[in-house]
Amino acid sequence: MRIRPKSDYLKQAGWEELYVLSGHWKSDMDFYSDELNFLSNLLNRYSMWLTENDNIRRVEKVKLKLSVLQEFKNDLIHCVLKHMRHLKDLMENPFSYDEIIFRNEHAELEDDFADFIKAHRTLKREVFSLTSSIVESENINNLLHGG
Repeated sequence: MRIRPKSDYLKQAGWEELYVLSGHWKSDMDFYSDELNFLSNLLNRYSMWLTENDNIRRVEKVKLKLSVLQEFKNDLIHCVLKHMRHLKDLMENPFSYDEIIFRNEHAELEDDFADFIKAHRTLKREVFSLTSSIVESENINNLLHGG
């Protein structure tokens, strides 16, 4: 999954444009942060009702993946904020960073962002599939609704 156009956009884009794009990444990461918190809460809510060892192991495995993705997200947010500071510096002083190195770093950050989105989507599907499976196998609907 590539976000950047196949043209020479990255080589030609101005610092202001890259700053706006990075701001969108930051905003997206805030949304993904909320989603990861929701998925974590969802797993925690279902895990308290588990009785089958296989389900307990499956949930713990997914919780570990979620924790790893949370760390990836935190690192990515840190990198985006640092990148935005560098862009601000470049707008104020074009000679503060090597342009080629900076644009390569921007492309790498964009690739990391795309990797995060792919991992997030995969994990989200896994969480929803797992919780659906658990509801069936543990008969949680009866427990939750007093049936």
